[in-house]
Amino acid sequence: MCNFFSAMVFTTGAIRFCEDDSHEVNIQRLGLRDHAPPFMRGWVRVEAAPVDGTFPTVRVDESSTPGWYDEGRERMDEAVRDVALRVWPAWQAYNAACTAAQQAYNAACAPAWQAYNAACVPAQQAHDAAWSTAGQAYGQAYSAACATAWQAYHATCGPAGQVYDAACVPAQQAHDAACVTARRAYVTAIRSIEGFVPERASDV
Repeated sequence: MCNFFSAMVFTTGAIRFCEDDSHEVNIQRLGLRDHAPPFMRGWVRVEAAPVDGTFPTVRVDESSTPGWYDEGRERMDEAVRDVALRVWPAWQAYNAACTAAQQAYNAACAPAWQAYNAACVPAQQAHDAAWSTAGQAYGQAYSAACATAWQAYHATCGPAGQVYDAACVPAQQAHDAACVTARRAYVTAIRSIEGFVPERASDV
């Protein structure tokens, strides 16, 4: 599980990161080979998680820590924290925009969800009651009663579900558009930070 700031640290001290929190995205963009253990590679995965706007610890996300990293760890961790602090404000703005978009989506869908529940709750109760009554019978009568109850339930909830879905479509589109715009702004903001790894043409 990756934290907000995931990066690769190289033996040279270089730090490479991108807008994605996945190490694997970085590895792909950099064209690295990930088949050898850490002590045989010239790079390691690291993570830093914010605590009250700071990055008190940097964690090596590997099965073991190579000697070259241990030797220069204080210096390298400080460099990772410095980059993370520079990326952090842009990520906060992106996260705030997506949170607001999610809240708007929830608010837009809430009335439709309440209407859907209002239609389906009685239908579910009638369905359950029919099953309970039919359970006291046997054989064909039970199967027929259950099939009828199931059809009645879907006849009520099917249209209600379609109304709910239709109400949420524009809200979902608005949410997605807001998050895409915020993501582009986030990438634009952090592209100028040294160590940022952009998409390659082959990755697009």
